[in-house]
Amino acid sequence: MTTTISTVALARAAKVLAKAMPSTTLPIGPQLEAWVLLTLGGALKRLGASVHAVPSGYFYVRLNQHKIFKSSRSSWLEITYDGCEYELHNALQIQGHSRAHHEIDVCLVAGKPKTAPAHRRIFRAGIECKQHTAAVSENVVRALLGISLEVNQFWLGHCFPLGVASTGGRISKNTERLLDYYGIAYIGTDVANLKHSNFAIHQFANRILRSL
Repeated sequence: MTTTISTVALARAAKVLAKAMPSTTLPIGPQLEAWVLLTLGGALKRLGASVHAVPSGYFYVRLNQHKIFKSSRSSWLEITYDGCEYELHNALQIQGHSRAHHEIDVCLVAGKPKTAPAHRRIFRAGIECKQHTAAVSENVVRALLGISLEVNQFWLGHCFPLGVASTGGRISKNTERLLDYYGIAYIGTDVANLKHSNFAIHQFANRILRSL
């Protein structure tokens, strides 16, 4: 069963979650992933996509990486845009071209065929979520470049959007050069400045819809 979510409801949920961070009952990683997922879902809806929550009534945030099957106790957002269906997950393992699996913190995958588990569907966009007290390391960007080689379909001209969401950190000049050159979005998730963070995620959502 699915439930249609309003843009206001998504924004409120994300804001309540941001005010609660850091919670003493949950690791900061899943909290950040949930905030990014809800905020990105709201941005996609504002840009014209249809957004539904699965299952209805509750939203379960995964605490560990998972190969998603419908029987697992987890939640995701179903996204419909331009007649095509997608799913937005957190902590999802994606199978790359090498058949190795890679965890993507917030991940958009093609929603069909329904018989295939999400980790074997076509990757469409991803965000790596990190908590930093110092400058964001270039190693984070290098890891994303490795994932990019595993999931993108360069031979078909497909290069799907990738981003880094970081809380409490800065980016060094060297990291900034890597991000700019390879077109990886930087989303500074400053919970004290939600307008700035929401704008960055809105821009990333716009990139996603242009790539679909």
